Amino acid sequence: EQARTAGITLRHNPWTRLLWLPLEDRAMVFAAGEMFLCSEKAAKTVCRNPLSGWKESSEDDETAQLICRLINQGHLYLELDS
Repeated sequence: EQARTAGITLRHNPWTRLLWLPLEDRAMVFAAGEMFLCSEKAAKTVCRNPLSGWKESSEDDETAQLICRLINQGHLYLELDS
């Protein structure tokens, strides 16, 4: 929540590859070979490079949870805007 309201940018770890594949009513996000099930909206948000629009999209609980998991595992990181 604080990251959305502060001057913070979400970035992809340059050593992590992110991609997503659609399923019937869900999506699969792959981060460095690990798979995460989520909504298509969440998948598009985290795999977009650069990560534009993530603050608005992360208001959705599922997208916010996926972003948190990817940050905690080092696939994404937060950077203070200068």
